[in-house]
Amino acid sequence: MNLSMLTPPALSLYVHIPWCVQKCPYCDFNSHALKAEIPEEEYISALLEDLDTDIDKYRLNDVPRPLHSIFIGGGTPSLISAKGIERLLKGIEARIPFKPDIEITMEANPGTIEAERFVGYRKAGVTRISIGVQSFEQEKLERLG
Repeated sequence: MNLSMLTPPALSLYVHIPWCVQKCPYCDFNSHALKAEIPEEEYISALLEDLDTDIDKYRLNDVPRPLHSIFIGGGTPSLISAKGIERLLKGIEARIPFKPDIEITMEANPGTIEAERFVGYRKAGVTRISIGVQSFEQEKLERLG
């Protein structure tokens, strides 16, 4: 008997939001300075369509494996509206079931933190925020760009 089939491996999902207010000179990530309004609706639709093309890879013996965690990184995901994040998360859950205690983390930069927006993210299902603080010292921040 193969015991690995009794407990399927945990399944996690990374979602990339590539836009930032500006491209930091030290950043190696696939991110782009915002030059216009984010094509939020189109991008979320494209992400969900991409998930549809790969959905069978996440099944085990034709049974969907539940997601244990989602990490929304970037870029600066907190540039996406709470409504957009809600649409994204509902779309993912419609395709892959969530564990009841799923952890959903979203990155944010200090310049994009607004209390009202984060209330919306929480209502959408985000359970954890990762704040990208490079330094608390103004002089160091200026040197970083």
